[in-house]
Amino acid sequence: MNLFFKLFRPFKFIFQFSAIRNLAAFAISKTLIEINPKNKNYKRTILVLNHIRFLNDLNVLGKNPDVRLLALSPNLQVLINSINCKHKHEREDYFKLTTENVRNDRYRLYKFLTKFIPKLCKFANIDALLTCSFYYLQDQEWDRASKDSGIPFLAIYKENLKYEVRGEYSIQLYKSRGYKFQGNKLLVFDERSKTILSKSEICKPENILVTGMIRIDDIFNDVSNNDYSQKKDQVTLFSFRHAIGGFLTVDKSFDTCFSTDGKNGVVDLFDNVHSTIAKLAKANPNTKFVIKTKWAGMWPKKINERLKHKLGYDSSEIENLEITSTTPAHDLIKNSDVIVGINSTTLLESKLFNKKTIIPFYDEAAGRHKKEIYFQDFFDDFTIASSSEELEVMIQNSINSKNDNIKKISPDAIARYFGYFDGNNCNRLIEVVNNEIKANGYS
Repeated sequence: MNLFFKLFRPFKFIFQFSAIRNLAAFAISKTLIEINPKNKNYKRTILVLNHIRFLNDLNVLGKNPDVRLLALSPNLQVLINSINCKHKHEREDYFKLTTENVRNDRYRLYKFLTKFIPKLCKFANIDALLTCSFYYLQDQEWDRASKDSGIPFLAIYKENLKYEVRGEYSIQLYKSRGYKFQGNKLLVFDERSKTILSKSEICKPENILVTGMIRIDDIFNDVSNNDYSQKKDQVTLFSFRHAIGGFLTVDKSFDTCFSTDGKNGVVDLFDNVHSTIAKLAKANPNTKFVIKTKWAGMWPKKINERLKHKLGYDSSEIENLEITSTTPAHDLIKNSDVIVGINSTTLLESKLFNKKTIIPFYDEAAGRHKKEIYFQDFFDDFTIASSSEELEVMIQNSINSKNDNIKKISPDAIARYFGYFDGNNCNRLIEVVNNEIKANGYS
């Protein structure tokens, strides 16, 4: 299919003919990726854009028997856009509509999509479109064209955690960049996100709905049916880099979020927390220790480099210490007695599994970067270590204890970060689809 468009790209004008446009829509309908093929008795079919960017949520949504999820290849979406674009544009110009070339290209794309999307949806029996942001360049005009042609367009906005420390900054940033959502409904996890996006004038406040974090439905169903309180003999550190979440910018003194000069970021905290885990692993050979990184390569290499510098040995010399980027986070949480980390949603999720969750709040985290540290309003829900020595004692006590006294996550924290924890977040999204179809007389 990519080859089809590449061959015809020099002849862009022919896609304005209805027969060619309809042929392209039919051909593309046969290439759509089925995310949840096991669902056979579905009531609604949703076409997903940018599916790679929120697969965790889609995999949970796909378990709902009422919905079938089809994904459009991101490369195909870009190619569709390109055949309707005569000029190259700067990102800022494209959002702000600052030049006549931008306005003409966007209008040309809009007109094409108002005819193309209904045909694609007809061929694939699609009821609605779904994406995961309002500021993806490739989605511009897809939202407006879909809505105006009678197909509900929804966007989930999932980047809510950064508002913990960058709320007001985000409002000014979104306004300055001219971000707008022109679809039917913008779905957010929580009330704080709704307030920030409303103030940012992304769209009308009544078009922003709080539906909750989709992937949390999986945890709700899991903990409702299983008991994870038994002793596991495992400690997991969700690793972090020098530029932890919440940093406003990462300047030239950082290389892939690791400080090159040690003058910015949580440099000492990185060394001390990872060293504490390694020392405890060496002292407790019958307990498994896991350091989870988001990806392989430089990250685990940096960990071992600093362990060697601080302790004289690295993870390769500790049989019961594993550094992994591939083991799913929820599997690690369920199989651990203790979770350690900072500025990560996995800490909140581990609290939902009722696990002892320790935040190392010392060194730069309690000093020059204190304002960038998440969850401070709810530190009472966590176990807070104020030094490396305290972290070591807390973990060792948990290893030695048969029954740890676990602090439960508060309802206010759940509302702040997840919106709801009742197993119905997927149902809320599907209800929005149904309501948009009924309210607007869509078929």
